[in-house]
Formats: sequence, C-alpha cells, structure tokens
Amino acid sequence: MKEWGSELWDRFEHVVSHNRKETQELEGVYGKFLKERGDIEKEYAKSLRKLVNNYSPKENKKEHEEETSLTKAFRLVLQETKYQANQHESLADLLVKSLTTKIQKKVKEFSEVT
Repeated sequence: MKEWGSELWDRFEHVVSHNRKETQELEGVYGKFLKERGDIEKEYAKSLRKLVNNYSPKENKKEHEEETSLTKAFRLVLQETKYQANQHESLADLLVKSLTTKIQKKVKEFSEVT
C-alpha cells in the first residue's frame, strides 16, 4: 500500500521556492501598499479636519437658539465630516501599525519554517 502524498516529495524544492516567492511578495508589495494607503488615509483625514475648521463658525450658545434650519443643517454636515475624518484616521492607524506588524510577523514565521 502506497502512503498518501509520497508522490509529492519530489516537488518539495518547488513548493519551498514558491512559498519563499510568495513571502517576499507579501512583505514587499502588500506591505508597501498598506503603508502607502495608510499614509493617504492619514493625509485625507488631515485635509478633512482642515476643511471643517475653515468652515466652522465660532461657537456662541446664544446663536444656537436662534439659528436657522439651514445653518443647523450645515453645522451637522460639518460634524459628520469631522466624524469621517476620525474614521479615516483610525483606518490609517490600522493599516500602518497593526496590519504591517502582522505581515512582518507572518513573513518572519514563514521564513523560519523554510
């Protein structure tokens, strides 16, 4: 009786070579992509915050009571835009810090195995 998978042993070097190539690609291409994407998200969040700050009126509690519905709606749009900036900044942190760290761990793990 023949053992399962014994015919694959002659392909061992090919499989190892393929895994090394994929590991290098994971570290090089995908790692760089996530870092650049994180930088773009961070810059976008910064630009959104700047936009909100430029168009935010000075807070005056007396004016809030007397403001028109149009002014109130615009203030809510600014507030929502600020929330979006926070989300983009969180995404940037996740991409740059967390995911790149996980990729580096996986690459190290794969390198130790092969």
